[in-house]
Amino acid sequence: GNHPSLGFLVGIGLGDWTFNMAMDFRFLNTPADYLYYDLNTRSLQPTRSFFALLLGFDIRWEFLKLGQFALLAAGALGYDLISHRAAPRYSGLQPTFSDSFNLNGGLVLRYYFAPERTGFVELDARAHKVSYTSNAAGTDDLTGNYFTLLLAAGYHLHFDN
Repeated sequence: GNHPSLGFLVGIGLGDWTFNMAMDFRFLNTPADYLYYDLNTRSLQPTRSFFALLLGFDIRWEFLKLGQFALLAAGALGYDLISHRAAPRYSGLQPTFSDSFNLNGGLVLRYYFAPERTGFVELDARAHKVSYTSNAAGTDDLTGNYFTLLLAAGYHLHFDN
């Protein structure tokens, strides 16, 4: 399904290259039930609950500059985790989740507000490849591809030599 996300990117740049650490939360329920294996009840359970976390290393290359616009190639490798059911603290229950490495790549269209190229907004389009683990037969396979389209705002800090 379609899920909104909220996240951040912190990085350091060298010339036209930027090396970042990314954290992204995706949320809201799925449009239809899916099955997961609950370790506490040892049975398949349906749910629409969806909360996901992506932690990763992101690299970007600003390869085209047209005035205050820029086009960047972007790629990342990260850890993608989907929580099917949370467990209350001190309950003795185990949380249930699926996880995968996430390999993604795409393009970023950026607009700088000033010629100094500090403040900006950007549109980030990516294709993701994931292979989620399944801990029991009969669970829905969440492995495959997904696409993201993110709108972001940011600021470059420039330090003189």
